[in-house]
Amino acid sequence: MTIEELKAGEAPLHLLPLDTPLRHLPRYDVPAGLHKLCLNGVRLHPDEWPGDAPEGTFIRLYIDEQLIGISRVEAQGILTPRAVLK
Repeated sequence: MTIEELKAGEAPLHLLPLDTPLRHLPRYDVPAGLHKLCLNGVRLHPDEWPGDAPEGTFIRLYIDEQLIGISRVEAQGILTPRAVLK
């Protein structure tokens, strides 16, 4: 498929959103006050995010309905970035 076809809105059925294979992971919609921190890969402490996920859980992070990264819940509930998509 060419770029022109994609721009014209002729996306094939097999073209899926980036987060499709990650939908089994919990989702966290990042509040506006934390956008910059998350985009810069800063770890979030438990008082900065409503984390009740157990240690070792991977979380999908979203800003304005866009997947911006994947973080992992570490010891003491700290949310540590594993991948940041800008």
